[in-house]
Amino acid sequence: MAVIECLSLKDKIEWLKTRENFEVRKYLEEQTKHVKIDYYGEYPSILELMDSQTNNPLTSWCGPVSVALAYALANNGYVERGIIHTATTPFGSVDILHCWVCFTHNQVAYVADPCNNIIATKSDYYALFNPNLKGSVSTERVKQALIQGMNYNVYLINEPDYFYVASEPDLSSPIALCGALFRSEGNDLIVKIVNFYDSRYEYPHLDAQKEFNKKASAQR
Repeated sequence: MAVIECLSLKDKIEWLKTRENFEVRKYLEEQTKHVKIDYYGEYPSILELMDSQTNNPLTSWCGPVSVALAYALANNGYVERGIIHTATTPFGSVDILHCWVCFTHNQVAYVADPCNNIIATKSDYYALFNPNLKGSVSTERVKQALIQGMNYNVYLINEPDYFYVASEPDLSSPIALCGALFRSEGNDLIVKIVNFYDSRYEYPHLDAQKEFNKKASAQR
């Protein structure tokens, strides 16, 4: 496995694809069918979007997508956050801060990493990426925190149909590395990922949300 650990990120993903369990993928499809991504006006589920393009469009949005996935798996799993080893180069190792969701199916531990289009056993995932874990939180706590944020109803002026959930700094907190827009529609949770460096999103609402999150964290 030491040789595999030195593969490029692309090669690691392709290797894991050869070991993917179809039954586990179908389980995830069923569990996540009511969690949608607002992707340029279309609303695919997380797995549909993972499968829609060769270059995964969820790349770099691990925080909000993991929170959304945790919402769907609220009774089965936990979100992990930490440093993963993605590649080894002549200049040294390539390590990134990342998050993913762990769950159990038929008494086997698995990892769902939507941003890298990975569904794998936890043992395979850990062998390839050698995570340095910085925080872990149950999917149930993530769902509760997200619903709490929904009830607070902090909307942005130019996104009136969505509420904003601010990221929390502690990597063991439910909404760490998040910072995205969410809304509910019937049985569906819809996530919209935006660029918050865009000045259009710099509103006083965000200060109110941060203050709410601070108070909510103190009560947990």
